[in-house]
Amino acid sequence: MFNNKGFTLIEIIITTIIGAAIVLLSLGHIMLTTQRYWIGGAREIDLQRDLSLSMDWIKRVLRDGERIRILAGGESIEVENLREGWRKRFYREGNNLKMERAGESRVIVDNLTALSFCWGIRDIGIDISLSEYDMEVSARSAATLRNRLLAAEWLFDENTGGTLRDTSPKRN
Repeated sequence: MFNNKGFTLIEIIITTIIGAAIVLLSLGHIMLTTQRYWIGGAREIDLQRDLSLSMDWIKRVLRDGERIRILAGGESIEVENLREGWRKRFYREGNNLKMERAGESRVIVDNLTALSFCWGIRDIGIDISLSEYDMEVSARSAATLRNRLLAAEWLFDENTGGTLRDTSPKRN
């Protein structure tokens, strides 16, 4: 009878296989968790980018506008530039933020959850929220009107029966 102290080749192979399986399962779990967070972060970045682009687009149009009308209880806005001859309207249709120009509608962003416009003293407040998967991003901003004297002359307020109010400073 041999009384050698040690492991047989089969015991070493089985132990190596079990150890390698544990290491591989642990690495796989770490990789899947990291990938899940990576994808979630990328989706949130996409939402923030969409929000920023749509907010910038609306603000640029508002700054160039001369006549501005807030419609539908603040959920829609119409901007007109008489010198350049254009009229644009931003509004919500389902989950889409749309812009209409010359009778044609275009989707600006397709995961809208909230949209509102309101008058400020010399600006227009804008609130936008987007949501996708289980993430939501929101932004609140204001667009200072470049052509504010002309814009102030043509404030449209649907709460006063839809008539134009002359709120411009009186000139000599």
